[in-house]
Amino acid sequence: MQAKLLLVIIMSLLVAYLLSILPMPDWAVWLRPPWLLLFCFYWLLALPDRFSLALIWLLGLGLDALTGTYLGVNACSMLVSCYFLLRLHRHYSLYRLSQRLIVIFIALLINILSLFILTSLLYHTYLNGLIWFIIPISVVLWMFIVKILNRFSKNFVIYVQVVK
Repeated sequence: MQAKLLLVIIMSLLVAYLLSILPMPDWAVWLRPPWLLLFCFYWLLALPDRFSLALIWLLGLGLDALTGTYLGVNACSMLVSCYFLLRLHRHYSLYRLSQRLIVIFIALLINILSLFILTSLLYHTYLNGLIWFIIPISVVLWMFIVKILNRFSKNFVIYVQVVK
């Protein structure tokens, strides 16, 4: 892997970590998009042979450590949704825009459902109903993240299609 590409990947993941721990008002905490997951989706689709599920697991453990949740909750939910996306990565570029966004929507839904199940099992509490608004917000943010990261990674012949 080229050194400059590695630098772009590391910087984008650091930005995702920073956005994940950014303070928010109490009423908006449930509307925080899964920034790290969206950035992992991009790199998984752009470099499926180099951005492995083991790395996603480690990034999820780092997110668990940063946010103070049980170790493995975010890692497990990220791993399950990224595995779904990895299974479809060969067909993803052949899909139309609406189909691509539906795939991202389903991957985010898998993430939220697995977080919901793990949180209710471990904490014996239930998540707020506002958590379902994260998915459409994240799908819209996905398009912007892809455009921004495509601009930074265009020198490396990496391109994830979202908009034709």
